[in-house]
Amino acid sequence: MRKILLSALIVVASVYSIYAQEENFTKGTVLVNASTTSLGLIIESISDYSTTELNLGAGVGFFIIDNLSINAKLGVNYFKAEGDDDATSRVDFRAGARYYFMQGMFGGAGISVRKINGYDDLLTYADIEGGYTHFLNDRWYIEPALQVKVGVGDTSGTTVGIVATIGVRF
Repeated sequence: MRKILLSALIVVASVYSIYAQEENFTKGTVLVNASTTSLGLIIESISDYSTTELNLGAGVGFFIIDNLSINAKLGVNYFKAEGDDDATSRVDFRAGARYYFMQGMFGGAGISVRKINGYDDLLTYADIEGGYTHFLNDRWYIEPALQVKVGVGDTSGTTVGIVATIGVRF
């Protein structure tokens, strides 16, 4: 009898957990967040050099339908190219979309525009990302993700990074 009750309790808790995560991704929900990549986690190859960088960003996502959000992010990056003595900075803007499935797992795609301090040209990247959104309570969440950016047009290079995000749901 104990096994049956324990099994029933596990099933009820699992169903509740699935429902609790899914209700966070409904039409009209807004997610506001701050993100960072830790030093050394992004290795970027542009032309013939690599960089190590720190990225600090803020973003917002709006669910246009259940499980599908449109997103915007503004980031400030500090980076140092291999062989250079000084670090430099840049500003990134990203617009994209995400689809949430299976208890907070998501996949997404977007376009980023980048302005590097001291350079006249804007760099453009297309990206894909995948990760997991875990709600700590009914409002706050953490979100680890893997992101790959590829240069578009005259922009060359590929960026692979692990992004850590903390946010709040409205």
